[in-house]
Amino acid sequence: MKKFLFLLLYFLLAGQLVFAKNYSKGDIVTGTFEPVKRLKIELSPGDWQVVYKSADLIYGITARGVGIVKVENGEVTEAIEVEYIQTGGQYITTIGGIAIEIFYKNQYGGCYDRPDNYLVEFFRKGNSHNCLIVGHFDLPKRLTNPDDPERRGLAAQYNQWIRSSGVKIPKIVIYSQHLYFSQMAGGNFYNVSHFINPTVLNAPVSKFSTIDASEYSKFNIEKHPEHQKVMEEWVSIAAKKHIKFEKDIKARPNHYLNLSKYVSGENETEESVDTSIVDQIKKLNELYKSGALTKEEFEKAKKKLLN
Repeated sequence: MKKFLFLLLYFLLAGQLVFAKNYSKGDIVTGTFEPVKRLKIELSPGDWQVVYKSADLIYGITARGVGIVKVENGEVTEAIEVEYIQTGGQYITTIGGIAIEIFYKNQYGGCYDRPDNYLVEFFRKGNSHNCLIVGHFDLPKRLTNPDDPERRGLAAQYNQWIRSSGVKIPKIVIYSQHLYFSQMAGGNFYNVSHFINPTVLNAPVSKFSTIDASEYSKFNIEKHPEHQKVMEEWVSIAAKKHIKFEKDIKARPNHYLNLSKYVSGENETEESVDTSIVDQIKKLNELYKSGALTKEEFEKAKKKLLN
């Protein structure tokens, strides 16, 4: 995402700072995290601290970032980072083109099959993109010596906070990344990343600390059934989060990912797994009432569902 912002600066030449919502570094957040309009993230119980914040105004395009971290017993257990670009209807084609480069053609990460990606589900049509990624990574390496040269130095705020607070960080974390952009749905770009220490899900201690050798690697995980069980639980959680994410940001219904197959029976809810025609029409009606769909678009989409 940072590389994405860098390219925007390069192409659009840019400007001045703005501030996202009312969050400031050092704030304590509990219950619900609302980094941008429409997006409400339910947090696990406990105190989360804002440790990262960025904001830029690029020729009318508002780019915001905010990251929160949860610590228990002196060790980082979870972190959530949100990057949001509000285009105001400007430069949508340019942003769409850059999004394709970053999220489908970037050799260091993106919405395609990679060794560190356990699961990738995406929708892509024209300048509309919806993507869910689940995987794992080496957290210390990502913070201090990432493979992507564009990311080097970008974790400075996190590293400064880690040094000043004296907290411990896990070697291997599992994560989910939720991305959406469509010029048909306001042209705003959303990128939500959720990182978690596997021990939060009662995972065994990882003995292998590199990405390729890790028990969470899709090439090794079948040899480690307890780790595989944890990853499958995380996939279920991530799928539920993405279903809510799509609804919150008012993604177009025809852009929704088919994720109900990943939601485990233990965690099922009517809202998250019901893909019946009736519920889909209800979602369309909500979009129509909110103004996200015109009457013509609503009738056309409803007709397509019924047929």
